[in-house]
Amino acid sequence: MPARRRRDTTIGRDERQLLLLNATLSHAVQHTPFYAERFGALTQPLTDVVQLAQLPLLSREELESHSLALLARDRVPVTVAMTSGTTRPRPLVTFRSAGEGTVRNMLFASLAAGDQPRPLFLHLVNAGHGFDVDAAIPGAFQVPLERWFHYQAVLDLLEGSYSFPGFASRVGGLAGALRLLKALTVLCIENDVDPGRFEIALVSSSSDHLTSRWRGILSSYWGAAIDDVYGLSEVPGLYARRCLACNHFRFSPLAVVERLELGSDAPASGPIGRLVATSLFPLAAMQPVIRYDTGDVIEVALEACPWHEEPGFELLGRASQLVVRPASTSGPSRVLLSSILLNEVLDSIPDIAVSEYGFTRGLGLKASIGLQKWKLQQSVRDGVPDVELGLELRWSPREHPGPAEALRSEVRARVLAARPALGRAVDEGGYRLTVQLHEPGSTDFWALV
Repeated sequence: MPARRRRDTTIGRDERQLLLLNATLSHAVQHTPFYAERFGALTQPLTDVVQLAQLPLLSREELESHSLALLARDRVPVTVAMTSGTTRPRPLVTFRSAGEGTVRNMLFASLAAGDQPRPLFLHLVNAGHGFDVDAAIPGAFQVPLERWFHYQAVLDLLEGSYSFPGFASRVGGLAGALRLLKALTVLCIENDVDPGRFEIALVSSSSDHLTSRWRGILSSYWGAAIDDVYGLSEVPGLYARRCLACNHFRFSPLAVVERLELGSDAPASGPIGRLVATSLFPLAAMQPVIRYDTGDVIEVALEACPWHEEPGFELLGRASQLVVRPASTSGPSRVLLSSILLNEVLDSIPDIAVSEYGFTRGLGLKASIGLQKWKLQQSVRDGVPDVELGLELRWSPREHPGPAEALRSEVRARVLAARPALGRAVDEGGYRLTVQLHEPGSTDFWALV
């Protein structure tokens, strides 16, 4: 068994990253009112990335309430984007200035191998979140998918043959939010489109958790490798994709990443921690994002990677959507259940109702594509933590009590089998797990994962 590597609170440290970090801090202090006040005493450059932990955190609430004070005075925004990855009623609005897409374009260009033609990509975009012209990448066709004629245009682009200098002649990759890839794939299946008409070799999914079921559907239909990307739109540069060697997520060097304890702001001592990120200049030059508490929780992989010295990680989900056993004399805090694991388990159960994606209404889809209607809640009853999983069904559990009870037992068994630590805690009497079934249309549940 290979020796375990030392776990640092910062992932991907190097001299280049330190130089960019100091440029980020200098720019923020000189040009943004918010950081000029917050970091006014910061007069000397950092000598080590770990010194970043001495600075205060930036919360989502601060990003919302101080958004104008966070804007740099030497820049003019060209893009306003909106994030929907939250259960809050209002989206988070972010600003970008001209030139911030340059680094992303250079990264994409680095995919070219020597004299080999660069690949053409079709990038499905959600116009409802804003359109970032500066982030357009040469060779990536940005196309919306909200109307039937969008779908027809996508097929034409995928079938086309091109002669752009330095690029392949056919579109070889699909990229976009998982919900858009789902819609395109189901549309093609429902309309008997033969994927042999295309030359897709890679499908890259982002925004939503990609379950093994949907990974299989995408791989089977397109006959392509499936890439899985993690990032947050409010933190430019926070980008991770799965390593081809160990299959765990690995961060790009465009953001400094820290892991903090779940219950405090101290550096994480174990593999599980809250994700804190800092965008590196010139990314986020219009709206610097320094030590942003993302609200996401990650778990560092224990297995060594044959290609990298530092370990990869897995996303566990939002901190607010975790069932955590607190640290005690018997051991550190431990995640017993997460929204990511629940999404993996429940995704294959067709009885659960779905809140359809609004953009699919103009596509003529026959199948329902959207967010499953379930909710994880926690309480304490008789001194014992009670974990309650509520499911809204497509059919009435009241009118079909026998099938309802069978489904309740099946779901409970699947969840406990998928997370043995929770199963042991339930068997020992330290936790309860109950599954509540709700009538169709009776809840406001929607599982944003």
